[in-house]
Amino acid sequence: YDPADGPAFSRAGRWQAEAESHPYLAYDLDCRMRQNFRPGAEGRVRDWGEDNIRAIRAIYYGMISEVDAQLGRLWQALKAATAWDETVIALTSDHAEMMGEHFMLGKGGFFDGSY
Repeated sequence: YDPADGPAFSRAGRWQAEAESHPYLAYDLDCRMRQNFRPGAEGRVRDWGEDNIRAIRAIYYGMISEVDAQLGRLWQALKAATAWDETVIALTSDHAEMMGEHFMLGKGGFFDGSY
């Protein structure tokens, strides 16, 4: 995936404006460290430039594509074994991800992207 592709981020023009909008955001933006998302990285997530966040989002899109490809293999194997019509597949996930929205990464917050 090309990091330049993808929608614009939902966020204020600068992280300080996000922090001023709610006490929780002020706390969260001050605490989230880059090393939690990229080993060896230093500093706060809020200070990463848009190019870095776009690169992270492109990698995330690639991982989603990998899951999709592997599920496709599973579907085809079930069909080839004539087990498709007798199979129930339940997919669950708790992986909400802010992906740079509101200058945040990871789970947390009260925005829709967190749930």
